[in-house]
Amino acid sequence: MSLSLPRRHARRAAPLCAGAAALALLTACSGGGSGARVASAPPASAGASSAATSGSSSATADSGRPQLRLDTSDEEKTRLNNIWSACMHEHGVSYQPVVKDGFRVPDDNDPDFAAAKAACLSKSPLPPPELSPTTNPHYMDDFRAEIACMHAHGINVEPMPDSSGYTFPDGWAPPNELELERACQLEAFGG
Repeated sequence: MSLSLPRRHARRAAPLCAGAAALALLTACSGGGSGARVASAPPASAGASSAATSGSSSATADSGRPQLRLDTSDEEKTRLNNIWSACMHEHGVSYQPVVKDGFRVPDDNDPDFAAAKAACLSKSPLPPPELSPTTNPHYMDDFRAEIACMHAHGINVEPMPDSSGYTFPDGWAPPNELELERACQLEAFGG
């Protein structure tokens, strides 16, 4: 018999999460509040919104930044995110008290956060290009395929009205939900 625990979390397209990504991870990982969790890695989107809005200058800002792939391992994401996080810390930003799966999260409420973010932009991993509507011309088709795949595997998700991600309504979740969610993302966006 498995327990049915209430849950609510969302996964958003990386460019739309840039501003509050670290705070969202704190909420997601702290276990406090409503139990929300965000499925995307925050530093992967740090600076992504500036890249999406500034044309050719974004290519310059993004050059040299680590590029995540859809199949990047969790260990590699953690390693790259911790490099960015350490840079933020070196520029005066405190860490949040939460460490999730080895990832040390900078405190985005720190007064030095904005300046450190600019100084550490070159270390901030770029999200997989397939997960952004600005770099994937087939994003909406892939997004719909991802939702359909999760539904086919018994994962109840609801697309957000702006198609920036999805939410998980409260209710039962299969024990292998995260593996199924990742498999559906790879199948939809990578295949």
